[in-house]
Amino acid sequence: MHTMYIRVYREDVDFSGIVYHTNFIKYMEYGRVELLREHGVDITEFHNDGVVFAFTGIKCIFRNAARCNDIIRLETTFEDCTQYQAIFRSDLYNQDGLLLNRGIAKIVAVNRFTKKAVPLPESFLDVAYKLLKKDKKF
Repeated sequence: MHTMYIRVYREDVDFSGIVYHTNFIKYMEYGRVELLREHGVDITEFHNDGVVFAFTGIKCIFRNAARCNDIIRLETTFEDCTQYQAIFRSDLYNQDGLLLNRGIAKIVAVNRFTKKAVPLPESFLDVAYKLLKKDKKF
């Protein structure tokens, strides 16, 4: 699991002072990138090699509102991973420990030039399987 903290700024809220719903997806992306980075995986290197990541599904369950100047605790984990798909879970809490949002994101690797799905990069899989405590089956 990776934990990070995000302050909610004015640019993240709507006219009522509540975090605009799509910003939770942005926060989830921060968590995925930082989880991988913490374990030595820089997704920029994949992009340079012609591999990009695409969502195959995303689900956000909104529980409570976040407001301007809140400090959000973002906990990101791998839920599952196969050779071709990774599933991440993100739980976002406010400074009082109240669950704000639970998100599930499914991603695949895509060749930037052919636009076809490719296996997830080996270094990505190594981290995923280590964190999942799961043996590779391929």
